[in-house]
Formats: sequence, C-alpha cells, structure tokens
Amino acid sequence: MTMSDNIRSMQSGADKKHYMPGLDGLRAISVLAVIAYHLNLSWASGGFLGVGVFFVLSGYLITDQLIARWHDTGRIDLKDFWMRRLRRLMPGLFFMLRVRIIFQRITPMPTHREHRG
Repeated sequence: MTMSDNIRSMQSGADKKHYMPGLDGLRAISVLAVIAYHLNLSWASGGFLGVGVFFVLSGYLITDQLIARWHDTGRIDLKDFWMRRLRRLMPGLFFMLRVRIIFQRITPMPTHREHRG
C-alpha cells in the first residue's frame, strides 16, 4: 500500500464519519432556551430564536446525511430515510405520550365550565 493509498483511505473514512459534537451542543442549548421561555423565565424572552436555531441545524444535519448517502450509493432512498427517522423519533414520542397520560391522570384538571368562567 502506497502513501497516497493510505491518505485516500483515511480521507474516505473521515468523510463517512464527520460527526460534529458542537452542533449537538448548539441544538441542546436551543432546546433549553425554548424550555426556559415556556417556563416564563425573565432572562429567556427570546424562545423563538431557539426554535429557529434548532430547525436550521437539524435541516443542515439531515441534508448532510442525505448527501453522504448520495455519495456512498449514488442515490437517495427516501423510504429508508423515513424508516430511519421513524425508528429514531418514535421512542421519544411514545415516551412523551406516556408521561403526558400519567401526568393527566394524577393531576386534577379543570372542567370545561371552570375554563369558561
């Protein structure tokens, strides 16, 4: 194996896995900003900025995955893409639904008449 072969194999390995933990950190900070906004904390009056940052970074990361798949296989399989997204997102959705149902059952909720005044 020549030196140029070693460099090419290192570059292809780096291209396949170029995880950037800083982007996950920015997404986490943006989610915390939105949560702080919904908790009505005085220092977090700009919750909408967190939403924008989260969606821009998520869009970038999803596009990066699709481009990497395009480079690897020469095509984008949307069915595979959506199945991977569902496998990643559905556990969190079901967990949150379970927490919400439990919270609803243990917390007394006002009736419709109490809301109307």
